[in-house]
Amino acid sequence: IAHDLQRIIYSFKRKGLLDPLGPAGFNAMNQMICSMVEQLTAMERVATTPIPISYGIHLKQCVTLYLFSLPFTLINDMHWKTVPLVTLVAFTLMGIEGIANEIEMPFGKKSADLPLQQYCEALRSEIEYMIERLPEGPEDDDIYEEELQDD
Repeated sequence: IAHDLQRIIYSFKRKGLLDPLGPAGFNAMNQMICSMVEQLTAMERVATTPIPISYGIHLKQCVTLYLFSLPFTLINDMHWKTVPLVTLVAFTLMGIEGIANEIEMPFGKKSADLPLQQYCEALRSEIEYMIERLPEGPEDDDIYEEELQDD
């Protein structure tokens, strides 16, 4: 998609359709495409790099061991207050571990995942907005169709 966008922009430039935008506008369009590719690469990196299963197991074991040993270290100093304190600490640590499991893969269809459809719709509307404001070419000259036929 990015390659096709670049080809279309360069075709528009060769035809003189981007002259009113000047070099700054042309460079801004190129920069937006480069930024889009960088963001896509970052999202793919997040989506395809899972946390190794051994890390998750080790984390659960460490948290469990800590929570089992915590009452024994606090009972002499805190007495009956140990129970609510350990409960609060357990709730907090288990909650953090649960959140880590949930956000490990943010690109899915669950309600807690990122709303990619909304992001894509917003991006589409911005692109359509920019396309509507591009200078018009000759009526019979469909540059996009010419670019597709060249392939």
